[in-house]
Amino acid sequence: MNRLCSKMLVELKFKDTAHSAAGQVKKKHFAGAALPVGISYDENKKTVCRIENTADV
Repeated sequence: MNRLCSKMLVELKFKDTAHSAAGQVKKKHFAGAALPVGISYDENKKTVCRIENTADV
């Protein structure tokens, strides 16, 4: 069953990975209530975004 997610939680990481940032949201058990989004950036302003799928299949 597909459900629409009305909330998202964004975790920002400096000099770390977007995967780690999204994983931190899931680790804190916020994922059931919101869509986990991880954004990482570095000193060169390179930015990476990761959106995790938490839908029940």
